[in-house]
Amino acid sequence: MQELFAFATNLLDWEVEAVADDDKYLIPLMFFRRIVEILDAISLQVKHSVIVPCDAQLRVMFETILGLEFLLKEDSIHRAEIFAIVSTVYNVKKALEIRERLQYLKSLRYKNSHQLEEIEFLEKLDLNNYIEERRVWLKENDEDDYIYNLFNKRTIKKDYVLKDVKWYSFVNNGKGPGSVWQLVENLKREELYHTLYHEWSNFTHASNIFDKNIHLEDSESLFIAGFRSPEKAQEVTIAAVEMTLFSIELMIKRTSFRPNYQRNVYGDYMWWINQFTNSYYKQVKKNQIHFRHLK
Repeated sequence: MQELFAFATNLLDWEVEAVADDDKYLIPLMFFRRIVEILDAISLQVKHSVIVPCDAQLRVMFETILGLEFLLKEDSIHRAEIFAIVSTVYNVKKALEIRERLQYLKSLRYKNSHQLEEIEFLEKLDLNNYIEERRVWLKENDEDDYIYNLFNKRTIKKDYVLKDVKWYSFVNNGKGPGSVWQLVENLKREELYHTLYHEWSNFTHASNIFDKNIHLEDSESLFIAGFRSPEKAQEVTIAAVEMTLFSIELMIKRTSFRPNYQRNVYGDYMWWINQFTNSYYKQVKKNQIHFRHLK
C-alpha cells in the first residue's frame, strides 16, 4: 500500500501540473485525491494493526470511486460542471443555515456560555461575502438557476432541512441516479455492492456486531473472536489496493484522450502499473475477490 500510495501521489502531481490552466479538469482529480488519501490512512492503520476502522473507510472509498467512474463515463466536462454547481449551491445553503442560526442565537434573551462561544465563532465567519461570491459564480454558471431551483425542491419540506442531495441525480435534466444503489445499477456494479459494500455498510451502521464475532464451537462452548485478525488485515489491504488500482486505470484512460498528455510519462506509468500488478498478484490468493476483475 505504501508503494502504491507513492506512485499515486506522483500521478496526482503530474495530473495537477497538466491541467493547472483548466479548472474543469480539476474535479476528477479531487475524487482521485480522496481515494489516495483513504489509501494512505488505511496503510498507516494496517501497519499498526488498527484494522477495525478500515471497513468504514473502504465504504467511503467505494462511493468515491463510483462517483469518479460515473463522472468519467461520458459527457465528463458537463458532469464536472454539474458537480461544481451542486457543490456550490450546497455550500451557499449551508452558509445561509449558519447565518440563520446566528440570528437565532442573538435573539435569545438569556444565553449560556456555550451559546456565547458559538456566537463569537460564527461572527468571525464572513458569511455575507462568502454567499455573495458564490451567488455571483452561480449566476455565471447555472443557466436560469436551473440546478439552484431544483435543489430547493429536493431539500425543503415543511421546515427547512438541508438533506444529503446526490450531485449525480442532477445529470440528464435532473433524472440521474438518485441514490448509491441507483448509481451502482447505472455502472453495473451490483456484484461489488452485494459482496463488499453491503458488508462495509453493516459495520458502519453497527448491524454486524454479532455476526463473525461470536461462534459456537460445540453445543456448550462459546467462542468470541479475537482482535487484530491477520486475515482481516489481508482482506482490507487487498480491497484498498484493488480499488486504488482501478481508480488509477480510470485516470490513465482519461489522460490518454487528452491532447496535452505527455507520451513519455504516460508510457512510464503504464510500465509501472504492469510491473506492480504482476508482482502484486503473485502474493494474492486466487480465491480473493478482485475489484478490477468484476467488470
